[in-house]
Amino acid sequence: MALSIYAICFAIHSRHRSPINKSNGTGRVGISMSQWRCASASVQGTSHVESAQPCQDAFRVEQVLTPDGEEFLVLIASDGAGSARFSQEGAQIVCQFLLEKFYRLIAGGWAPAQITHGRAKVYLNYVSREIDRVARERGLAKRDFAATLLMAVVGDKYSVFAQLGDGAIVVDSADGYSPVFWPQSGEYANMTYFVTDKTDIDQLQFKIVNQPVKEIALFTDGIQGLALHYELKGAHQPFFKPLFSSLQQASVETLPQMNDHLAAFLGSARVNERTDDDKTLMLACRQSHFVADESGHQES
Repeated sequence: MALSIYAICFAIHSRHRSPINKSNGTGRVGISMSQWRCASASVQGTSHVESAQPCQDAFRVEQVLTPDGEEFLVLIASDGAGSARFSQEGAQIVCQFLLEKFYRLIAGGWAPAQITHGRAKVYLNYVSREIDRVARERGLAKRDFAATLLMAVVGDKYSVFAQLGDGAIVVDSADGYSPVFWPQSGEYANMTYFVTDKTDIDQLQFKIVNQPVKEIALFTDGIQGLALHYELKGAHQPFFKPLFSSLQQASVETLPQMNDHLAAFLGSARVNERTDDDKTLMLACRQSHFVADESGHQES
């Protein structure tokens, strides 16, 4: 595949809404205060368009300050199971529940470094119970809301990562871009793990990395074939380099339109030739090495 399909300018996440529906919640961070620039989009797969199914992916991103002024970037993505009737709602619940949980914890002074693998599983069981409550209220089975999880909580000195199911989290490293975990597959082909299954939650992958992350991407399995190198079990470098380069070089004037450009990229014919599934891609990079002049232009 020609590498030129990746050479596209895309969106910076220019607005941040409070996950708890407040106009100014504790720890709110505006784009002018943040050290991060972010771009995110979800696009319905062509197979779902043809079958009149909704996009079953969801994502959330929020920048949160601790009472001491330390900033954390919280990114969460979820892919609803194609065979589950209301998995798009399950994916939304997974993202919103965990975002609210970590937003309140961090803004209240809790350090993400305190989390353990066991505690992360407890939080997923909380999500599973919430989905079960929603399902019972509607006379449905919890499996009707099956969804995966990708989550990153990124601070100045360390980051916390968790994954259940397929998709991947990719970060910058000394050797280029690397996946934090490899996508999980279940007992059979085309199977994976879901937050709605208590047994599956035991398969949660968890890691704390004690070094700064400058660039990070989360994506659902719809673009795994483009973003990962399966033979090497690594990230496909030509996919990420132009994307992060465009994000780093984007000017302030381009911020409002750029998420739409990312969506256009994910929905382009050249991408859809490789995948017919729903596609979500979240990108973030630190902007501390950029200096903005009064006109809003970025200089390195």
